[in-house]
Amino acid sequence: MSNSASIERDAADLAWSLWTELGVPGVIRRHASLVVDPEPLLVATAELAAVDQRLQDEALHWWETHADRLSVSRIAGLASALPAASRGRFESFSSRRGEGTNVVHHRRSREVAAVRERPPICLPLERPSLVRLRMRALSGVGARADVLTSLLLGRPRWSSAADLAAAGYSKRTVARILTELADAGVADRRADGNALRFRIADPQSLSTLVGDKGLTEPQWPRVFAALTEILELLRTRERPDAVRRVAAHAARESLAAVCAQLEWTPPPPTRGVPTAWDDVLAWAARVVARLAAGPDPVS
Repeated sequence: MSNSASIERDAADLAWSLWTELGVPGVIRRHASLVVDPEPLLVATAELAAVDQRLQDEALHWWETHADRLSVSRIAGLASALPAASRGRFESFSSRRGEGTNVVHHRRSREVAAVRERPPICLPLERPSLVRLRMRALSGVGARADVLTSLLLGRPRWSSAADLAAAGYSKRTVARILTELADAGVADRRADGNALRFRIADPQSLSTLVGDKGLTEPQWPRVFAALTEILELLRTRERPDAVRRVAAHAARESLAAVCAQLEWTPPPPTRGVPTAWDDVLAWAARVVARLAAGPDPVS
């Protein structure tokens, strides 16, 4: 299988695994010990499942069923940060929301359509990976629940508003919530130069309520940003060699910055390298395959 085909397959497999963890009917479930973050996944799905219409349909049906559990402002913030082409694909994807609510069956004997409601997708909140959604059930949908979750999962690390704002909320909103949590005694606060840093004051009590033990959380917004860059590069496969080399170098520079934040090995050098496009794609194929494999296949 070519690197291009394996990247598309593995990107879709990663999305299937995460959506299956959220309750979508699927057979791939490999990320049960990782925290699933629904808004970054939703915003990335148009890219990850570009070649899988069924997955797009299932994700849209899940969104229709559980829209009240998602932060509209966070979806908007994450979408606005996408590159222009990716933002357009997400807008096209999201405009189809609601199309999958009904299933139409045609009787052979008549040219009449009988419409049957699709059953809602159940949300398996008992799964450890859905700790973010359990926190929202406890404290409401929005930035407060997500800030609490990030502080809890990040213990004992001290975090600033800038650290947590990368998850799709404004720094001002996160700073206000952190201050309120500290004023309420839920978070500890300390000065670090000109910045304030915070951590959960009593992680054990909150952990007992929402069940986060044994979980890790990738920086999903940054992971999906890297995947978006890789899939965008893949779209140049039919372009002339010179165009592909330029695209590979631009992608390499962008990916190197994200890799530094994620502590990944960066892509290989591309400047002046005739095989730059193939080299970056080979690196990308290994990265996407590792992400899709997950830390813990359970089916």
